[in-house]
Amino acid sequence: MTEIYDVASVHGRFQPVHLGHVEYLLAAKERCRFLYVGVAQFVRSRLQVVSSNAPHRVEPTSNPMTFFERQAMIREVLLDCGVPSEEFAVVPFPIEDLAVLPEFLPRTLPILTTIYEEWNREKVALLRAAGYPVEVLYQDRARVYSGTEVRRLVAAGDARYESMVPPATARWVLRVGMRQRLLEGAREDPAAGSVDDADLPGTVGDAPDHAG
Repeated sequence: MTEIYDVASVHGRFQPVHLGHVEYLLAAKERCRFLYVGVAQFVRSRLQVVSSNAPHRVEPTSNPMTFFERQAMIREVLLDCGVPSEEFAVVPFPIEDLAVLPEFLPRTLPILTTIYEEWNREKVALLRAAGYPVEVLYQDRARVYSGTEVRRLVAAGDARYESMVPPATARWVLRVGMRQRLLEGAREDPAAGSVDDADLPGTVGDAPDHAG
């Protein structure tokens, strides 16, 4: 019989929440009575490369939303999915500094995650080495949704991104003016390339961002 936890956690950057994230969040919620949703890279002015397997995660074009905005967006997404507000909370998840993580989540708390790429495997090992119990919900599935592709479409003004995200995310994309933020980020970061040429980091099929 599958174990149901009283409390468990998940994590990701959620830049922004896409349908792959929703699948992950709801799969985790089925495994616990209360879910902590950890937001990684939550201080955008202090982004740190955690692994050589995931360098793009610190680029300006990969981080258009603040922690406050992501916290509110995640809350709306889960409420829209029918998860009661008293059954989840959104907290920082400093994957870049695991010595600090216990300030936000105790080491006794199970961490539920997924594996799509080598960075995910590396992260599982790091979290276990830090003393956290980690359970992989699923792994090596075909990647359908990608945060990098959502951001690329948003930056290009291509409405096809709306089919890749839940309604709450679409509202937040407009609310925060994400397209303008991405365009400004691309100009600040020469490595990001030309938005007109659809060269923002990544394409469909890149690793999804729900792995932190």
